[in-house]
Amino acid sequence: LCCGFGAAAEEGAFLPGRESPWLRFEAEFVHSDAAAPPASADWRPVQLPDSWREKARWMPGVSGWYRFRLEDRAPDRPYAVYLYRFSMNAAVYLNDEFVGSGGSFEEPIARNWNRPLLFNLPRSAWRENGNFLYVRLRVYPGFGHLAPPAVGPAELFTEAYRARFTAQINFAQIAFLIAVLSAGFGIAFWLVDRASTMYLYFALCGATWSVYSLNLFVQNLPVPAALWWWLVHTCIDLFAVSLVLFAHRLLGIHRPRVELAFWMFAASAAFIYGVAGIPGIASINPVVHLGDIVCGLYLLGLLIMESVRRRSIDAYVLTGSILVMLALAVHDQLLNALIVPDAWATRYYLLQFASPLMLLVMTIHLTRRFRIALVESRRTTQDLKRRVSEATRALETSYERQRQMDQERAAARERERIYQDLHDEI
Repeated sequence: LCCGFGAAAEEGAFLPGRESPWLRFEAEFVHSDAAAPPASADWRPVQLPDSWREKARWMPGVSGWYRFRLEDRAPDRPYAVYLYRFSMNAAVYLNDEFVGSGGSFEEPIARNWNRPLLFNLPRSAWRENGNFLYVRLRVYPGFGHLAPPAVGPAELFTEAYRARFTAQINFAQIAFLIAVLSAGFGIAFWLVDRASTMYLYFALCGATWSVYSLNLFVQNLPVPAALWWWLVHTCIDLFAVSLVLFAHRLLGIHRPRVELAFWMFAASAAFIYGVAGIPGIASINPVVHLGDIVCGLYLLGLLIMESVRRRSIDAYVLTGSILVMLALAVHDQLLNALIVPDAWATRYYLLQFASPLMLLVMTIHLTRRFRIALVESRRTTQDLKRRVSEATRALETSYERQRQMDQERAAARERERIYQDLHDEI
C-alpha cells in the first residue's frame, strides 16, 4: 500500500488517470459510523474507484473509512489532498488530525456528489513514521462511490480544482439561472397570450430543468432526502415530456394520443420513484429514464421530418438542440451507471451544458417570435383602426346625406301642405 510522492519531472498539469503518480488506487476500508478514524478495526484491502451501487456493499452501513498509507517523512513543501469525484459527503484526516470536510454527515447530509474538495495537509500532523491519510465517506444506499484521491503538492491541484469547480458548480449555477429565467419568460408570454399553451409548456421545461440544475450544486436540502430524490428524477422525466409537448405546439402538430402516452409515462415514473425509495431509485432509474431517450428519439425523428417538409427556422433550431441533448443524455446515463471503464478519471456530466443552451436559444427565438407577433398585431390593429375610421367617415357622410334628403323631403311635404291649404282657402 505504500506509494511514493512522484517524480518532480511529472509535476505539470494534474490529469487524473491510471498513469498519474499522484492518485491512490489502493487503500484499506472498514464500515464504521465513527466521527474520527477508528483506532483498531477490521481493515480490508480495496481497489479504487470503489462503487457502493451493489446492495451487498451498503447493507452493512452507509458510512465507512478509507485508509491510505503515506511515506514515513513529511514533504518539504505544502501538500494537499484532492477529492474530485465521490458521493455523497467526505471528510479527511491526516493521522489523528482533522483536515477538512464537505459539511454535515447527519441528515440532512451535505450533498457534494458533484462538488470537488481540496484540502491542505497541515505540516504539524505529519509524523516521523507511520503516516496515514483517512477519508470518511457517507453515502446514500445505491448512490455512493469514491474515485482515487490525489495526494501531492498543493500547487499541482489548484488549477485542476478550479477548472472542475467551474465546470461542475459554477456552470450549474448559471444553468439554474437560465432555466429560471426561461420559465419566467414562458409564464410572462403565456399571461399575455392565454390561448397559446406553447409558452406554458416551455415554462414547464424551464421549471423542471431548474430543479435538475439545483441538484448539481445545492449542498443543504430544504426538504427530506427521499423527497428530493423523488423530485429530481420526476422533473427529469417531466422535462422530456414537456419538451415534446412544447415542440408539438410550436410546430402546430396535434397528436392527442401520443401526448397522452407521454403523460402516462411521466405519471407512472413519478409513482415508481415514490414507491421505490432511495435504494430503489438507484437501481431502477437507469431503466425508467430510458423513457426519456424514447421521448428524445421520437422528437428527433419528428423534427427531422418537419425540417425536410417545412424548412422552417423553428424546426431547424429544435432539431439541432435535441440532437445534441440526446447524445449528451446517453453519455451522462452511461457515466451515471458506471458502464464506461475509467470514466471517473476525465468525464464530466455534459447534459447540464446542452439543455440550458437550448433553453436560452429557444427563449431568444420565442422572444423574437413574440416580438414579430406583437408587431404584426400592432400593424393589424392600426390597419383595423384605419378601416374603422374610414368606415366611420363613410357612415357619417352617408348619414349626413340621408339627413339632408330627409330635410328636403320634409320641406317638400310642408310646401305641399301649404299649397293645399292656400288652394282650399281660395
